[in-house]
Amino acid sequence: MRNTLPTFAMLAALGWAPVHAASAPASAPAAAASASAAAAVPHLCGGVGFDGRAAMRRHAHEYNLGIWLTTIHAAYLAEMPITVSRDGKVVAQFVSDGPLCYLKLPAGDYTVSSTRHGETRSVKMHTGQMDAYLRF
Repeated sequence: MRNTLPTFAMLAALGWAPVHAASAPASAPAAAASASAAAAVPHLCGGVGFDGRAAMRRHAHEYNLGIWLTTIHAAYLAEMPITVSRDGKVVAQFVSDGPLCYLKLPAGDYTVSSTRHGETRSVKMHTGQMDAYLRF
């Protein structure tokens, strides 16, 4: 049997991790990230693959809240339902297109939550925070 651990270790060292949810269709470019015009809160989700993360980084300065969606083992998650609330009122709901989502919100404190396999995780955030995690 062939040992794949060195290959996995090399990929991990390069910043690659498996996506544990459906992402963009195979015909979509790896750098694809989507912004929803239908939502009242501007947001951008993506970050699948190296090119996808690079594309997201190029737009980070346009947003004031950033959150990663991962497993507890650091595997990236996509197609996750996101709810953003402030003072108990929902201000945005959308489905992530990748493991990294940026939002542009009025200054203040927010709760960002998502549910996977019946488990809900939440994190309290303040605008300007760009590196929060929801880990499942």
